[in-house]
Amino acid sequence: MHFTEEELDELTISLREEKNRHAVPRSTIADINTFLEKKMPCCSNEDYTICSLAYKTMANYVADVPENARFVFGLIKENIPVIPNETQASCSKIDLSTLNFFIQVQLILLNNIFTTTKEMMTKDTCCLIVEKLFRLVSFCETHMIDIDGYLIIEILDECQPIIKEIEIRQFLLLRDFCLMLSAKARSEDDADLSQSAVNVCIKYSLSLDCSTINNGEKEAIFFKLYGELSDKVDEQILLNIMYEFRICTDAFLDNLISLFFDPDTKRLKIEKFVPMSLLLLSNEIISEEKMDGISKSTTETSL
Repeated sequence: MHFTEEELDELTISLREEKNRHAVPRSTIADINTFLEKKMPCCSNEDYTICSLAYKTMANYVADVPENARFVFGLIKENIPVIPNETQASCSKIDLSTLNFFIQVQLILLNNIFTTTKEMMTKDTCCLIVEKLFRLVSFCETHMIDIDGYLIIEILDECQPIIKEIEIRQFLLLRDFCLMLSAKARSEDDADLSQSAVNVCIKYSLSLDCSTINNGEKEAIFFKLYGELSDKVDEQILLNIMYEFRICTDAFLDNLISLFFDPDTKRLKIEKFVPMSLLLLSNEIISEEKMDGISKSTTETSL
């Protein structure tokens, strides 16, 4: 089935009223999705524009109507967000404003689905969405396309309770994005977005899946992030990461001591973040595993 821009525009406008969202047949939305799939991958400004209008129609259709959101997500969950073609984006034939619109309406659609109903979301689905979001962010940075930080942060925030434990490598991408977005928003006097980005990052840092890396890789990540400390937010995130890592090896403890203390004078050789550095050290010394060992040793001695 074919749709014109005029037809999609008319339907989109009508779907601003909730009664119409309930009245439009699902078959019409399914036809729009089929039309979208046949248009992919987009090869021209015209393709991107008509597909953007199709996504916009779906975004209005799902808003505040849970059954609609569940239906549309069932149709698109494997495909959204769609990352535009790199070669085309570098070509002057495709307008960046057209790509911006294409990306924006997909984020609006995703956000509308999440805020309307989340019951059909699974961890695997959310992890895939987060992975695609980072690829989308990377694409936009490469081609200097503005992206709506609020929408990205809202979607990440909605995904977190479903994902629960995020894979550490994926978290590091999230951390970089959130802190970059927070700094950018702060420079533009957008305190709300800046704080929202920080809050999402801290929330994810509280529950990490570290099963894919060994202690050596954990140490490398820890010391890299320690070297990048710049403010209280960095401190809090690093403390959370250290707790999740649970390295608890003598070698790591020795490395921490060497990092913080001069071996000859035994004095602190760090000039900033002293309280946090000492907290890191004390956390490692009294970590659960070491305390278990101390407790066991004490019990054996008393026997």
